[in-house]
Amino acid sequence: MDAILHYTALIFVANSLPAKHTAEPTSLKVGKLIISNLLRKAVATS
Repeated sequence: MDAILHYTALIFVANSLPAKHTAEPTSLKVGKLIISNLLRKAVATS
């Protein structure tokens, strides 16, 4: 459960960061994909 809260917080922070460019940096896109995949796995196993 703590892991789910942790990943949710990461997603919230990532989404609330002001976009400096119209296109997100690739690293941020990859990071969001990884976080969302981990979150799905955490929810599925809980």
